[in-house]
Amino acid sequence: MCEICGKSFCNMASVKRHVDIIHKGLRKHFCEICGQGFSQEEDLKNHIDDAHGGQQVLTCDICRKIFKHKRSLRKHVECTHNPLQEYACEFCGMAFTKKRHLNQHINGIHRDPKACECEICGKVFSEKSTMNRHIKAIHKALRPFACEICGRNFTEMGHLKRHINCRHKKLREFVCEFCDRAFAQRSTMKKHIEAIHQGQGKRDC
Repeated sequence: MCEICGKSFCNMASVKRHVDIIHKGLRKHFCEICGQGFSQEEDLKNHIDDAHGGQQVLTCDICRKIFKHKRSLRKHVECTHNPLQEYACEFCGMAFTKKRHLNQHINGIHRDPKACECEICGKVFSEKSTMNRHIKAIHKALRPFACEICGRNFTEMGHLKRHINCRHKKLREFVCEFCDRAFAQRSTMKKHIEAIHQGQGKRDC
């Protein structure tokens, strides 16, 4: 029986001849394990489950072609899609033509609930320390206003002030006796006094 249109034949040779004449060019999805072709991706997946015991397969994120081995998928990506690719995944090396495709790939394949995402550019990191290094190296110049309490950086002083009022207002217990600036830690306040007010006398109340 023809798997594409359901027509019955007395032998496989007749089926093959029928497919070559009637359906040639319609089979876009080929089994990496046995080479059999299918017109629909879903049919190929069903075939792999039925004929090959559901062996694990890998799908190309760019064109959806299915592979049995990681090296076959990698070779396919390098040969077929590489000239157009600019954005490479730091976890597996797979590359994409658009940044949003890379982010979709990372979120779908590598995303760990504990993973950290850079709020400036959306890049995902497996550890917070790696993300912080990335922010310092790439984005620090873009966000010169740093919160003294948590270290978070902002593009404008107004954003920093709003952040402090929303997040840390209750935590700023140590007030500078010279300028009324408040700090979360006594040591930070002392450093501030040494740097800004050294040699100044206390204000008269």
